[in-house]
Amino acid sequence: MSKVKFFLLALVALFFAATVSADVVWSSAFDFDGSEITEPVLLKPTDSIGFTTTVAGGSEKEISIRAINDKDPSINKLVHYEYVGDSDAEGTVVWNYTSLDIPKNETYTLKEMIDSTSTGIELSRKIAILPEPAALLILGLVGAMFLRRRAKSLLVVLAFLSLGALGAKATTISVGKCFQMWPFERKVIINYTVSDLSETEYINFYYTTDNGESSYDLRDNGLLTGDVGPISANGNYRVVWTPDTETMASVKGKMKIGVDVFEPDPPGPSNYMIVDLSGGASASSYPVTYTDDIPEGGWNVDEYKTSKMVFRLISPGEFTMGSPNGELGHKSDEPEHKVTLTKGYYIGIFEVTDYQYGMIDGTGSYNPSYPGRPRKGITYDAARGANAGAGWPGSSAVDSDSFIGKLRSKSGLAFDLPTEAQWEYACRATTTTALNSGKNLSNKYDDCPEMAEVGTYDGNAMDPAKVGSYLPNIWGIYDMHGNVAERCLDWYGALSQADATDPVGPSSGANRVLRSGSYLRDAEFCRSACRCINSDDSQDVGLRLVLVVE
Repeated sequence: MSKVKFFLLALVALFFAATVSADVVWSSAFDFDGSEITEPVLLKPTDSIGFTTTVAGGSEKEISIRAINDKDPSINKLVHYEYVGDSDAEGTVVWNYTSLDIPKNETYTLKEMIDSTSTGIELSRKIAILPEPAALLILGLVGAMFLRRRAKSLLVVLAFLSLGALGAKATTISVGKCFQMWPFERKVIINYTVSDLSETEYINFYYTTDNGESSYDLRDNGLLTGDVGPISANGNYRVVWTPDTETMASVKGKMKIGVDVFEPDPPGPSNYMIVDLSGGASASSYPVTYTDDIPEGGWNVDEYKTSKMVFRLISPGEFTMGSPNGELGHKSDEPEHKVTLTKGYYIGIFEVTDYQYGMIDGTGSYNPSYPGRPRKGITYDAARGANAGAGWPGSSAVDSDSFIGKLRSKSGLAFDLPTEAQWEYACRATTTTALNSGKNLSNKYDDCPEMAEVGTYDGNAMDPAKVGSYLPNIWGIYDMHGNVAERCLDWYGALSQADATDPVGPSSGANRVLRSGSYLRDAEFCRSACRCINSDDSQDVGLRLVLVVE
């Protein structure tokens, strides 16, 4: 091969490698100061304050900025008002308080308000994270001109594969204006847009202070709220990052925010386990199979809500159990503490449905015309038994005639209810917010849009929904907020604030713990950290099964 041909081939290969790289899309640089704010910000009469609206295009919106006195809630003065059409607005407001009828020499908070729950800002820059198929085809044809026969054949195959992909579009991420609300707050506002979406995407967020040479996950360095994903529709989105005071205090200078889409890492080998219940209560055994592959059409189909049960493997790990004091709905029995789980376990990706319960238990009725609704009104005794089954945590035995006893007998596996720690770890799936969507509550009662996005609760349902009706968490587990309350093994009692390893709860008590809230509960009771107790005959109580991997 001549030097010219080799040089051209190297160029093509280099260009091809650059084209197929799925790099993070970075924002423009902005000033960042990670130190903690200790003094109030005082503004001079002529200071200008920048503002950025988050109005999604398509309809007119009212935008206002108010000066709020932190000492006197009755002082709430309009500083800026704007009425815009189908575009967003940016600009500055002159803080000229000499013309405002408010007390002088006071400290004020500026609050931006928009009459829409839509978030985002119109963006202009779009960068594809995958190569255009046409570019691959051209590269293949050009490269074939300079390669020997064997390599030429390889590139021809690549070219034909590219032809089959023509017309397909990769999800496009664009990062808009990102800025810190310093010196008013330490929070960083991140605006991004998603387009060409063909399936639900999971989103990662990063920061860099050296133009991407080193990057750090925002989730590891503070709290992310807002539109953190998974994202299921094209549009403009906004995320608020509250930097961790301890880890970010010394970071100062120019910062960029990066965004990309990713496939969640599977928790481990043999990611899924399927139990075949098609033989019903009269079957001598239930076949159990394992797979790493999701079937065509996915798990969220009626087959896995009726005649089969599917479980997801969760790897051992560490997480923060409980909720921070400032979380809306926080209860005193939810102290934050580190929990380490040393054993992996399979957990049902759905709550046990009415149909599945009837197939295993062999008693009661189930409606084959309405597959997928969770079984409700399940007592602890019905699930595990009133004799041997009442012995947890001293014993993991169950009564043979209980629901779990029958499933154990026919599957040959030691299925059980989850411990509180196992339940919360699987629910959170790496999130630290009130909901596993990455969002906190804006209302803790029955008018909470964040809760309405992830499950049924008192504000949007009279009955439980068909399992899988809402988006799963990042580990592919459905309906862990609301729907039916889910029984756990543990007795209810005070949680220790000390770090714990494989906790199993108190040795005795008056009530067992319920998790997830239900369709009868307000949003505050459906949070990831919320612990509930109820009478044993509560009609809104169901269950989800686990199997510990020994």
